[in-house]
Amino acid sequence: NTTNNTEKTSDKKVEKPDNENEIEETLDYNSMTKEELIRQMEKLIQSSDINSIKNKVGQIRIAFNKLIKIQQERELEEFVANGGNKSEFKSTPDKDELNFNELLKQYKEKKAIYDKELEITKQKNLEEKKKIIEEIKELLNKNIDDLKSAYDELSSLQTRWKEIGPVPQSELRNLWEEYNFCIEKFFDKVKMNEELKDLDQKKNLDKKISLCEE
Repeated sequence: NTTNNTEKTSDKKVEKPDNENEIEETLDYNSMTKEELIRQMEKLIQSSDINSIKNKVGQIRIAFNKLIKIQQERELEEFVANGGNKSEFKSTPDKDELNFNELLKQYKEKKAIYDKELEITKQKNLEEKKKIIEEIKELLNKNIDDLKSAYDELSSLQTRWKEIGPVPQSELRNLWEEYNFCIEKFFDKVKMNEELKDLDQKKNLDKKISLCEE
């Protein structure tokens, strides 16, 4: 049993993430040195999904800035101890800080490209969803005699709607309200259509009963 458990534990350790550049969530950035944080940053910015590393970059940045602050406080103490005036103290970025800032710049550039491409995609999604709304409106203008066919067509449009990705946040509310309004109008029309059919069938029934009585 002990052997089996060891083997199972070992198996779990050799499992690799889908993205080889992905850094484990359990890393404690606050316990790392500046050099270690820089190495982690170098790995992260190689990720193909730049948006997925946003939180980790933020954690590394906070940890690195804490170390810089500690270093600056130490330098200030030495400056004052050597007779310097505290108000005249100026900290000069060292090699590590310059390297980290360069990596941070690279991350921001990649993130900016990602955000721009995402906005383009969202705009395309918006146009696709607007097309679906127009198709629902066209469905509303048809004579809904075949209810099953109408339901199937609406269901297909709803499925397409769900499969489309996010749209610009500024358009989300109006788009959703218009979509829901059209869906409600469809079911109102179907209900009215069914009621008219029921009324027509009742009239036919009354006529046939009268004929039978005659």
